[in-house]
Amino acid sequence: MPLKENSGTEKHPRDEDGKVITAPRNFTTIPMKKGKVGKLTTFAGPVAYIADPYDNKKKIAWAELKAH
Repeated sequence: MPLKENSGTEKHPRDEDGKVITAPRNFTTIPMKKGKVGKLTTFAGPVAYIADPYDNKKKIAWAELKAH
């Protein structure tokens, strides 16, 4: 099988002075942050707990039934 000839799309990684031509960076990443892991650790600090009544849905349904 004969070798293929160049199609004219050669890359020239050096300029006229012989310095390597580099492309701009694609993207950068930041390493993982070091800190606490586990209970009571959140991004915005501790979250206040608000209790929700167990039968809240039933109370709302009765209120809607009485209103209609």
